[in-house]
Amino acid sequence: MIVHAKSDTEGGVSMESNENPGRRDFLAAATMSLGAAFLPTLPAFADDDEAVTTLHILNYPIDGKCGEAKVPEGGVFFAKTFGKLEDGSCAAEGYAVDEGTANGTGEKDSKRTYGIYGK
Repeated sequence: MIVHAKSDTEGGVSMESNENPGRRDFLAAATMSLGAAFLPTLPAFADDDEAVTTLHILNYPIDGKCGEAKVPEGGVFFAKTFGKLEDGSCAAEGYAVDEGTANGTGEKDSKRTYGIYGK
C-alpha cells in the first residue's frame, strides 16, 4: 500500500491511499486527530481544573537549564513522543533553582511557556 499526505490551502492535511477507501478515511482521521491535536494547539501549562502531568526536558528551551511543563493528560503521549519531554519535574534531575520562564524556541511551540530551572 502507498499512502500520500498532501496539504490543502487551508492548512489541513489529506491522505490518499491506493487501496481500501475506508482505510484511507481512517488514516486521515487518525493523522489529524493524533498529529495535529498536540502539536499546534496544546498549551504547555494546563488549566488548574484539568488533570495534568509534569514533564521536563533538559537543555530546552535554554542550554544548560531544564524546561518543565504541566501537560494535560490527553497530550502526554504526544509531548513525550514528538517533544521528547520526560516524566517528572526538573528537580528530580537535580535542577531545583527556579529561574523564571521562557517560551519554546521551535516553530510548533514558540508560544508555549516553560518553567526554567537551574542547578
